[in-house]
Amino acid sequence: NVIRVWTTRIRQACDDYRGGVMGLRTTLDTRVPETVAMLSRTVRALDSYTEQSREKNDSSSAPKPSVQPETTSDEIKP
Repeated sequence: NVIRVWTTRIRQACDDYRGGVMGLRTTLDTRVPETVAMLSRTVRALDSYTEQSREKNDSSSAPKPSVQPETTSDEIKP
């Protein structure tokens, strides 16, 4: 009788574990690739946007500011 009770408990625990693992597997097999694809599309869109912005700024006739970047202490030579 004790063996039957524990056999049932072990089977239930195994089924619960398998159910959780299958959920994780579905997430890894489906959601992760979908998310990577979405991030890739977002990066391409941002790259395109910044390229268009850069081209627009390069072709504008407004004078460019003549501000020089500040030097850091690493760049200063004695």
